[in-house]
Amino acid sequence: MQTKRYVFSIIIPVFNGADYLERTVGSVLAQTVKDIEIIIVDDHSSDNSFQIAQNLCSGSPDIFLYKNEGQRGQGFCRNLGCEKARGKYIAFLDCDDFLENDFLEVLSYPLKDPAIDFAACGYDKITKDDFLYSYLPPIGQQKGGAAFLPLLKKTELLVWNKLYKKSFLAKYQLKHRLPFYGEDWLFSLECYLNAREYYNVPSTSYYYYQRHDSFTHVPLRTEEFPHILEFLSNLGSILEKSSLLPQERAHVSRQLLYSLLHCYLLPVYERFTDAERNKLHESIKAYFPESFAVIAMLFDGLAAAVPKLTNK
Repeated sequence: MQTKRYVFSIIIPVFNGADYLERTVGSVLAQTVKDIEIIIVDDHSSDNSFQIAQNLCSGSPDIFLYKNEGQRGQGFCRNLGCEKARGKYIAFLDCDDFLENDFLEVLSYPLKDPAIDFAACGYDKITKDDFLYSYLPPIGQQKGGAAFLPLLKKTELLVWNKLYKKSFLAKYQLKHRLPFYGEDWLFSLECYLNAREYYNVPSTSYYYYQRHDSFTHVPLRTEEFPHILEFLSNLGSILEKSSLLPQERAHVSRQLLYSLLHCYLLPVYERFTDAERNKLHESIKAYFPESFAVIAMLFDGLAAAVPKLTNK
């Protein structure tokens, strides 16, 4: 039996997305282009997400359902989806988000250029009742590697606002290194550092739906602290293996460490034990000695109410 060929593979990791999955999949089915496969990866859901996904599969021969049997985490679900993908292009879609009808058409056009490794768009952030804001990355054709660094502050390190050439991901063996907590930042960073060129289109074709119970908006629990250390280790490894100069590596590490402190550590830092705080300090010093003093000052300014991050 001949395996059907697809142009596009859309990978949707699902954890307790029963209330949103039909809308999400529907936005892919409504795309203005054809030859799309939808790969749903259930991530140990405790609601009826899996049953809804089964029903969606029964209604279309181009929807495929898999279970993540390993460690939970959307990063690893995306990896599983990439292993199953048969399309020329790959996109990631969170199970509560949805796409503008022309998402694939708009992003695939720049990829006709052999030099372009991926294309990105902006997004609209919304809730059930409100529009929150729009984001657009710097528009136009851009160079990757060290040439990307001046745009780092203006670029959100997202995985789901992009369409990637599968050949690009395979060439550099780009995968999600972590299940969650910064897994998207690391994956995106590696994409930007390895890309020859990429293209940002002037369109907000992705809808980022914020819900209060999503994994992204649940505060880090202190028992998940080891994941932060894994993030630091992997960021250090990426920068060490890159062709960036020492001052360029320091620039990147400061940006990502600032984001880590702001997004994940500040809300829970006061609940860390002394041993955990010391381990965090030691890890930052070990992997990013050139950035430690600056990060210490940033932490002091952002978290004045908690003990200082100092070099003792």
